[in-house]
Amino acid sequence: VDNAHEGTLNGGPVIMEAAKAVLTVIKEEDLLKAAEVKGAYLKEQLNALQSRLGVIGDVRGLGLMVGIEFISDDKKTPAAELRNKLIEMAFQKGLLLLGAGESSIRIAPPLIITREQIDTGLSIIEDCLKVLG
Repeated sequence: VDNAHEGTLNGGPVIMEAAKAVLTVIKEEDLLKAAEVKGAYLKEQLNALQSRLGVIGDVRGLGLMVGIEFISDDKKTPAAELRNKLIEMAFQKGLLLLGAGESSIRIAPPLIITREQIDTGLSIIEDCLKVLG
């Protein structure tokens, strides 16, 4: 069949039971509310970083899925090279970042991330941007 989407783990009974178990934990641990609170903290800290450094054009997202757009000037010209160097440098320091779009990164940590882990990641991003920016 043309354009069919299939995969080894799609819809099998074991996978469906695993998915139900994950959803149960998310509900029991109230991880959606935790993601909302932690995501607000993450965006607050990134907005503060944006005000200190001129290379962040935008911070956006919902919950813990946050995008950071990098710019090279006041006209908000996309800074793809800066973003790529940041990804490389952060990786060398132990932080894995994912590029998104032309000059953004996507931050999508696990729902169980701690505030300390968020702060560590933010510190690595800031340290890298100070060197690169």
